[in-house]
Amino acid sequence: MSVIAAQHWKRFPHYMLLAMGLVIAVNVRFIYVAVTTFPGAATNDDFDTSNRYNKVLDAAAAQDALGWQETVTTQGRKAVFDLRGHDHAPLTGATLVVQAQRPLGAAPAQPLAVQEITPGHHVAITDLSASGQWDLVLRITQGGHVARVTRRVIVQ
Repeated sequence: MSVIAAQHWKRFPHYMLLAMGLVIAVNVRFIYVAVTTFPGAATNDDFDTSNRYNKVLDAAAAQDALGWQETVTTQGRKAVFDLRGHDHAPLTGATLVVQAQRPLGAAPAQPLAVQEITPGHHVAITDLSASGQWDLVLRITQGGHVARVTRRVIVQ
């Protein structure tokens, strides 16, 4: 083996470290992009949703522009909803439709009947059937505008 070839082999570990560093840097970039751009929603119709994704983004932007705020808490097994408008005033006269579902398992979603007690303050008439985590899927309608949100609550 020549002297020049021997010198290149001495640097072989350095070349391997550089190559692995490049691979790691590319993977870190891919992970960062994937995590920061994940919309946070998973559906069963991903292909159809991807074909109309601009409409999904437009609907999300329109919902954000409403500036509505929803707070969901529990009192015992009852869900309590506080709806506010963009000016932080109670969202009065809104129609609230709620589906309660368990985040894990095959249990079917159950509708929750709600009643507006005071302006913007709704209480579920129907109890949540068990302790643990629940995802409450809200559909709020007022003045021709619709907002859909999901809030997770824990029932003790």
